Amino acid sequence: MALKIKMYSDFICPFCYIGFEVFRKLKPEFDLELDWRGFQIHPEWPAEGMQASEWRNGMDANARSAVWDRIQTMATAAGFEMKPPEILTNSRLSLEAAEFAKEAGAGEAFGLAIYAANAPSCPSIVM
Repeated sequence: MALKIKMYSDFICPFCYIGFEVFRKLKPEFDLELDWRGFQIHPEWPAEGMQASEWRNGMDANARSAVWDRIQTMATAAGFEMKPPEILTNSRLSLEAAEFAKEAGAGEAFGLAIYAANAPSCPSIVM
């Protein structure tokens, strides 16, 4: 009997992507089943996206670099690399499409494809 894991995540969240990759690696060993749930963390971001530097305007370049260094450390521990985003996108349409894919039985594959293609996280997977 598989252990069902409920995961709330957003495709624009680098921490969610790291969690998704960790889940995928553990799934075969521990007989896990994913119950993915979309959760839009930044509905206020414009549909056309925005420059990453526009988010939290008060954050200086050193602080942004430190945040991405921490994210990269976590990603490396999970077995891949992530690039800092240049553009931040609104994830609403991706989340809606993921619900459709989930109903069609392709939710996990769709999630992987979206995470891999999503501009904000733009992972360069090194597995």
